[in-house]
Order: sequence, then structure tokens, then C-alpha cells
Amino acid sequence: MKCEATIEFGDDFGDNHCTFHCQLENGHEGPHKEIGDMGVVKYRMPYTLTWEGNHLELEKTWETEDVALESSSCLKDIGHKEIECENLLVGE
Repeated sequence: MKCEATIEFGDDFGDNHCTFHCQLENGHEGPHKEIGDMGVVKYRMPYTLTWEGNHLELEKTWETEDVALESSSCLKDIGHKEIECENLLVGE
């Protein structure tokens, strides 16, 4: 069974994104890894991407924080995940 870890990259306008999926076996040691080729026809652009952590787990954390903050006096900018409280500043 394959590892289910992902990492997602977006552009600076927030209207485009791409997701990479770990190609290693579930329970592997070390960083997650995807190997591929972004080239077209004769113009090859092979890549190897490695990363720590898991985007899916991070999204779950964001969802939990968003729900908790909706009932607080915090100010937040959902688009940039900036959260400002008396003693908390996230997203710098």
C-alpha cells in the first residue's frame, strides 16, 4: 500500500495549485518523495521532490483551528491563514 502523504503548492494569486503524492510504501522511514517528469514531448523536465510532513494532516489542523477561532474574538484572514489573537500570531 502506498503512503497517503501529499504536499500542495499554489501560486501567488491563489487561483492555481498542484498536489504531489508520496510514491513510497506506507510506513516508510525518512522524507516523502515523488519522482516525475513535467516535460512535454521532446522537452523533458524530470524532477525529484522530497518533503517532511503531510498536507492532509495540516489541513485537518487548520480546520480544527478555524472552527475554534470562529467562536473567539480573534481576527483572521482565511485566504492567507493569518490568525491574530492577544497572545497568538500565526501565518507570518
